[in-house]
Amino acid sequence: MVVGSRCPETSLPSPASEEAEAGPSAHPESSDLAGAMEAILPRGWLGLGLSCHCTVQAQREGPRWTFYEPPRIEAIDGEGPAAASGVRPGDLLVAVDGHPLTDEAGAAAFSSLRPGQRVRLTVRRDGVDRKVELVTGERPE
Repeated sequence: MVVGSRCPETSLPSPASEEAEAGPSAHPESSDLAGAMEAILPRGWLGLGLSCHCTVQAQREGPRWTFYEPPRIEAIDGEGPAAASGVRPGDLLVAVDGHPLTDEAGAAAFSSLRPGQRVRLTVRRDGVDRKVELVTGERPE
């Protein structure tokens, strides 16, 4: 399972990694990192993992993402909303609800995703932009 969006400076153990299989008792910092990541991820779950040149700021109303370039989709949870809509690893996430992710409105739209929200993503694959619609889910435990 893909935990969610992440910046490249933040490395979460992948499901196939030794750290993920070992669990928190073998690596106590991994559960702390997962808890910290949970606090900065949008509440609406897309079922994908991102690699991005980005920053995240904690704010009273929730985390605020800033993207300096469109993030690359690195992983897809096969049971998640993104997979069902045809999004693939390697796609670039270009826009949310028509707002470029690198603009303030696009970053705000991404930051404020909520479970059950219908959202239109624009992904770029092989230089071609594709629009996909999905309904965000609840993040699995």
